[in-house]
Amino acid sequence: MSAGVLIENVSKIFFHRGEEIHALREVNIAIDPGEFVCIAGPSGCGKSTLLNLVAGLERPDEGRILVGGEEATGPSPERTVVFQEGAIFPWMTVERNVEYGLRMRGDLSRAERRERAEDALERLGLAGMSDRFPHELSGGQRQRVAIARALVMEPQVLLCDEPFSSLDAITRRRLSEDMSRLWEATRMTVLWVEHNLYLPALLADRVMILASHPGRVLDEVLVHLDRPRSPSDAAVLRIGDWLTAWLEALAEVEQGGRVVLPHPPGGAEVRPASHHATLH
Repeated sequence: MSAGVLIENVSKIFFHRGEEIHALREVNIAIDPGEFVCIAGPSGCGKSTLLNLVAGLERPDEGRILVGGEEATGPSPERTVVFQEGAIFPWMTVERNVEYGLRMRGDLSRAERRERAEDALERLGLAGMSDRFPHELSGGQRQRVAIARALVMEPQVLLCDEPFSSLDAITRRRLSEDMSRLWEATRMTVLWVEHNLYLPALLADRVMILASHPGRVLDEVLVHLDRPRSPSDAAVLRIGDWLTAWLEALAEVEQGGRVVLPHPPGGAEVRPASHHATLH
């Protein structure tokens, strides 16, 4: 069952050679159950730090994070993470990799684990590959295994840290389409960090634009395109182009430049991000 996420006045500070570095400052984001939200911004704006905080891999120095109404104080199988490189175990078969979290949780029989793993593999186009090892798979197939391992846990929230960034363009497109179909079928809550701004246009309900130094929510973009969407849809491409230009313009402003921010195309809406700490 999907859960809402409330990021409330969250700040995170790191120390480098005795100097405080504000990775995030007073971040407020509310994500409704079943919503697909992307986090975008320049390098160093705290995107991955924010994802790690929601995952419970780190703790905020100020503020709190609620998932399903409960404070996230550490890692949980209700919040599964897909990383950039997949991080699957090379000595395990595909099936054993996908079952790993279920085995650790210990609440299903061997037959139930296998059934759930086979279902996830089939949904991701990996039927018949259960007995293969990671070195026998392509990069795209390994990333599908990582996604399947997250999905079998049936998490309340799926957290993705640029999971397609290391893949070639064709594989990235195919996986993006697969992810879109999976989300349509499950309506899970997704928080997705991304630098390729065509993916949010394809996948997201909303895109939170972070600024850097310190990391903070600058703007919120609502994507009003009907679903299902295709990477080749003209509206998706227009919004992807515009998001890229928008982020480049914001970076220029942050460096002290003066630019005219591009006007959003049809299907996209910008609103100031000063009001996000409530769930519907």
